[in-house]
Amino acid sequence: MIKSIFFDFDDTLVRTYQVAYRKHCNTARKLNLRIPSEKEYLSFYGLPWSDLITGLWPNVRFEDFKAVHVQEKNEDYDAVFGVNETLGFLNSKKLFLGLLTTRDEFSFNLVAQYAKVDLNYFSAVLTRTNTNFHKPDPRVFDSTIHLLSNHGIGKEETLYVGDSLYDFLAAHRAGLNFTGVLTGPTAREVFVDAGLSLENIIPSVHELIDWLKTKGWIE
Repeated sequence: MIKSIFFDFDDTLVRTYQVAYRKHCNTARKLNLRIPSEKEYLSFYGLPWSDLITGLWPNVRFEDFKAVHVQEKNEDYDAVFGVNETLGFLNSKKLFLGLLTTRDEFSFNLVAQYAKVDLNYFSAVLTRTNTNFHKPDPRVFDSTIHLLSNHGIGKEETLYVGDSLYDFLAAHRAGLNFTGVLTGPTAREVFVDAGLSLENIIPSVHELIDWLKTKGWIE
């Protein structure tokens, strides 16, 4: 049985990719920088924010870009369909629910305040500020594993849910169970080519409850 489920944030629980791309392009225009294609942006998406900026615009200081970017008009970030209902059900089953993102605390808070996801369901929210590592490095889960061990929960009793290849590789290497969702930019074939079984890939978090019941991991 599963006793704990941790979730990725971006494009797993909240639809951020399209909003993020649009806001980064708007900032680039204000700074008279070139506008990357969506495909090019995608090649850096999921990396630490500073790495994304220096990767796309190597001649601009990250702090200069950040100062303009945070002035962008705030937008709501829609929850993936069914997320809040799913979290409510899992919470009713007394599972230890957590969120682990490789956004730093500043970046996470910047988005979370406009995200239509009820974060009150989570007993733990860990950002890169807490972990000091970035997916696909499995050490990103060190703090999570230590926290859960204090609650008597082992790695084999823990599931991580994410939308990216980095999510899968980090969780797999850390010894956690993993299910991939297809609400982000990562295609089903990318997960499969990396070694994730088709049976461990679902369309979205909305289908997670039925998937867990099929696995026999919750009643």
